[in-house]
Amino acid sequence: MFRLFLLVLALILYGSFYPWHFRFDRYSGDPLDFLLFHSWPAVWTRGLIRDMAANVLFYMPLGASAFLMLVRRRTRGFAVSGATILGFALSFAVEVLQLYIPGRETSLLDVLSNTTGALLGALAALAYREEIERTWARRHGQPVAAPAFLLACWIGHQLYPFFPFPSLTTLWRGFLALLHPASVSAVHVWASAAEWLAAAVAIDAILHGGLPSTAGRLRWHWLAIAMLCLPLRMLVVGRRLPFEAALGALLALLVWWVLPARGRRPAALYALASALLLREFTPLHFASTPAPFSWIPFAASLESNRQAGIVVLLQKAYDYGAMVWLLHLGGLRYARAAALVAAALAIGEGAQRYLPGRTPESTDPLLALLIAFVLWLLSGARQPGRGKSRMP
Repeated sequence: MFRLFLLVLALILYGSFYPWHFRFDRYSGDPLDFLLFHSWPAVWTRGLIRDMAANVLFYMPLGASAFLMLVRRRTRGFAVSGATILGFALSFAVEVLQLYIPGRETSLLDVLSNTTGALLGALAALAYREEIERTWARRHGQPVAAPAFLLACWIGHQLYPFFPFPSLTTLWRGFLALLHPASVSAVHVWASAAEWLAAAVAIDAILHGGLPSTAGRLRWHWLAIAMLCLPLRMLVVGRRLPFEAALGALLALLVWWVLPARGRRPAALYALASALLLREFTPLHFASTPAPFSWIPFAASLESNRQAGIVVLLQKAYDYGAMVWLLHLGGLRYARAAALVAAALAIGEGAQRYLPGRTPESTDPLLALLIAFVLWLLSGARQPGRGKSRMP
């Protein structure tokens, strides 16, 4: 649990201090005075509320992992208080330092939102401590926490920022855009189908405890019920339902229905692998002059619109994590599966230097390794009466 806490902490610090360009001459006054008395927002907007919710969600994993780490040696009350104080102290320090980073804004509301997220994460870990520890351990020799984590990323990609905006006008426009697409990409349709096939395998693993003997036995109607999240996207602020996503879901449902149970998991693996390759090399029009390569991880996501960046990161986390997990189900250790996926993505990023309109960077291979590390933590926990687990 300590390693997971360090990983969450590192990701928060990286995202908070990006692009790591500090200018201490940017503000000459007292930073504490500015944060406490001059940083509260004067106008409340819908975007501000979305940012509050995002800050709460970002700090919930910190509060949960801190609680689970502290509660092993302290009382539950101390663990909740410690996790909350840690979230407050970290957020307060981050907001003070962001005053000296060009392009970042310091806000006391962010401190409040982040502290609330740490508290809610600690309380959630307290309420579901037994379930978390039971899931953290191996169930029937096969973990179910890993597919649950992947599905959480998938649901986040589908419905983030989770703010419904029930409006007949918005819903009608969404249906019109769905029924009258400007263009249809076969690559996007196939990628959507592959993602849903991998999601079906993950749902199957959770419902059946991850037992290999039951792999692929998920009934098609359960997958159809899961796909109901697609029309909900038209009610979420800032989201829409592309025609390719709906068509890909229907294709995945058909493939799952037609294939025999023993062929569904391999089909999901091969479909997702081919979809990732097509995404990496599409369009197949190579330029003679290579584009510059960005070595700064997550630069494009952090510099883009927050909502759009988070949606893309959640999709990539799901895609690369699902690929690693499916390879692991096929018999590879997590370390080898992660190395294989990261190496393939690195080759693809190198090739993207010659693809017009692409931004080659180090984010994708690193993200694959990070997600694989999380999956390993979730599936390789220490068991009672045994020593520390090795990376399977």
